[in-house]
Amino acid sequence: MGPAIQDLTKLMVPRFYVQGEILCGQIIRVDNFGNLVTNISAQELTDFLQSAPLRIEAGDLVIRKLSRVYADCEEGNPWP
Repeated sequence: MGPAIQDLTKLMVPRFYVQGEILCGQIIRVDNFGNLVTNISAQELTDFLQSAPLRIEAGDLVIRKLSRVYADCEEGNPWP
């Protein structure tokens, strides 16, 4: 495949942070299906939602409900 790499560079993933009642994260990649992957884990989100209402903002898009599977939503809609 090529010469062995001896000097790997570790990339740092930005950390999420909490600002008042807002959990702030970043989109770190888009997968092959167009899903946006953030730096907030499912567990971190679940823990945060114990004390705050759900409201996800990405640009002009606002989501107020999460779905567990794609079939919960109509094609083209980001929410049920």
